[in-house]
Amino acid sequence: MTPLGGGRSLARHSFSALGCGTVGLCVQATLRLVGDLLALNRVFHEQPGPLVARTESLVPAVHRETLGGIMASRWAGRVILFGGVSIAAACSADPIQPLPNSAELRLLHATPGLGAVTVQMDNATVIQNVTYGNSSQVVLVPSGLHRFVVRAGSQTIGELDQALTTQHINTVVVSAGAAQFASVVTPDTGSVATNRANLRIVNVVGSNTTAPTLLDVLVKAPDVQNPDSVMKFGIDTKVASYGTLMYFNPGHFDFKFVPRGETTVLTQLGFEVALGETKAVVLERAANGTYSARVVMER
Repeated sequence: MTPLGGGRSLARHSFSALGCGTVGLCVQATLRLVGDLLALNRVFHEQPGPLVARTESLVPAVHRETLGGIMASRWAGRVILFGGVSIAAACSADPIQPLPNSAELRLLHATPGLGAVTVQMDNATVIQNVTYGNSSQVVLVPSGLHRFVVRAGSQTIGELDQALTTQHINTVVVSAGAAQFASVVTPDTGSVATNRANLRIVNVVGSNTTAPTLLDVLVKAPDVQNPDSVMKFGIDTKVASYGTLMYFNPGHFDFKFVPRGETTVLTQLGFEVALGETKAVVLERAANGTYSARVVMER
């Protein structure tokens, strides 16, 4: 089965793919397809694991080619995946709604020198070919507990058991050559403002949790009226976190991380964010206690 990756999709049904040549026949075929999908979804939840081996007995032959391959359909920029089978819209180019209990999943790649990253969920590839400094698109997968294996080529950089929630985007961050899920996520709309620069702060927890762990984040953002103004945010680096989107004017940004209430700069970086772009500032800490920050482009 060809893996589906990086949220880059893919395929839509045509009338002929479902064996329908008229609108009436297409409706009938769609109803049959929905029934098959519900059966697949039910079995997936009753018997967790890849569905490839079970589709032969569950799905009528007329639909095996349609359901057996990896296909995808965009829903508000999401790719919908269930049990290793993506769901594509039937007889329509309109976006489809996700099945109940679907969870959003994304990967951020913040390790320089590490090759493209692939994520497998319960032995099915759900994200692939995410290069350094980028994120995957958000993919929709079944919620609940799953086994994740994160690889860069033949190198396994993380094996994680994670319960996916439906309340926010479940984010895997690859930083310092290792993978971890953000445990604290600040809810937001997830909506990217096309007329603003979009930013968020992501913290990766390392093995060193000695002081200082409570930091101030000093942000100098583009501001024509107050060019010297600096905003301040607090962060607890003992908590893996994925912050809410913040909206600014486009232009150059300077980030400095200092111990709370002090002025010693632990790490800093400057970068540009264009109109409509979304970037994440990823803070990480090495085993020796040194902090560093990198920028990842979100998709």
